[in-house]
This record gives sequence, structure tokens and C-alpha cells, in this order.
Amino acid sequence: MDNWINDYQAVRDVAQALDASLLKPRYRARVEAGAHRMTGHCYVASEAVYHLLGGLDSGLTPRTVRIDDDVHWFLTRDGWRNDDNKIIDVTRAQFSTVPNYWDGTGRGFLTRQPSKRAQVVIDRVLQRRAARAHQLAESKRCRTCGEIPNNHRPR
Repeated sequence: MDNWINDYQAVRDVAQALDASLLKPRYRARVEAGAHRMTGHCYVASEAVYHLLGGLDSGLTPRTVRIDDDVHWFLTRDGWRNDDNKIIDVTRAQFSTVPNYWDGTGRGFLTRQPSKRAQVVIDRVLQRRAARAHQLAESKRCRTCGEIPNNHRPR
């Protein structure tokens, strides 16, 4: 499967797993005051995508860029300066204009393994994926005999 398909699925799944319970208090206050729901999730979202796509073996580089008084986290693949499709920013929707990613600096995450908050997101993603796979398998069950068909003919 192409990287962009895996990237898209991971970004979609992580974005769906984010909620206010994962936010640090200062960001939670901003969201409760009306800021975009993605505000404050950039670090944990980037870290979760990074680990879901393979960590060190993923070919991804965590980066930060300063936006106003905050540091914004995102991921890139090799060749990102010449191809916007190689920039992965789960929380991009929080901004009214595109961040200046080209000012970004390569960084490492604070921990080698997923942080506690990133692990919560990863667990949610994996649970939802397992539930979707189970639903798909159940939807293919034969209505006559109840078996999951594999070149199956109903009795």
C-alpha cells in the first residue's frame, strides 16, 4: 500500500480519537472557550501517528514550527520541502491559514515509546479498527447458514 494511503488512514483515525480529556489544562480552557477542537492536540496526535506508522522505521521526522506563542508539532517524509503531500499535520484544521512548515525544525519526541496520552490515542485507534474489522466480517456472514463465506454456497 502506498505511504499516502497509510498516512491518510492514520491521520483520519487519530483525529477521530482525539477529545478534550487528552488536553493539557491551558488548551482545554481554550477549546471550552470556543477554540477549534484540534487546538492543543498537535504533539500527542503527531506522536500517535508516528508510532502507528512504524516509529523509527516509518521514515517520518517529527518537526516543530513556532506559531504565535506556541510550538506546533507535525511530521514529514523525505522530500517534504518539494512536495506538500509529504507533510502530515493531523491538527491542521485548527489554523485559519496554512502554517509555515518550511520554518520547521526536526525534533525528537520526549520519549522513545509512546507517551501516556499518545498510548491512549493509539489504543482507541486500534480498538476502533478492530471493531470495524469485526463489523465487516459480520456483514459478510451468510444469511442462510451464518458462516463467513470463503467460496461458500448456502445450504
